[in-house]
Amino acid sequence: MLAWPSLTEPGGIGFLEEYAVAHWRREALITPIWEGPSNIQALDFLGTVQRQRAHEPFLEMMEHLLRYHNTDVGRGTLDCLERTVERLQKASGRAAQCLTKDALTTLADGSQVAILYDLARMRGERYA
Repeated sequence: MLAWPSLTEPGGIGFLEEYAVAHWRREALITPIWEGPSNIQALDFLGTVQRQRAHEPFLEMMEHLLRYHNTDVGRGTLDCLERTVERLQKASGRAAQCLTKDALTTLADGSQVAILYDLARMRGERYA
């Protein structure tokens, strides 16, 4: 019979990498609350993309910033942003809800690329 270590034992059980518990603890998805503020924001964003097309001015601005520099990274970033929004527009129901948080992360990362390119244009290569 497998004996589990007690939680009162001294040491780093659950935190040290030698124990599987450390991996399980990191991988556990019990800490985020699904209906918390980030999920509500994601659902609001999904509604604005699918019903109000509020993403279009954002994509236009990103296109302007990313195409100005005409680099492979800029073109790839713009393509990624467009594909992300397209996936959200086509998805429905639970699948759309599951995609939305990752989509927001992708859109935030892409906008950071565009902003850094714009800073490089205005303030020099340090930001490139």
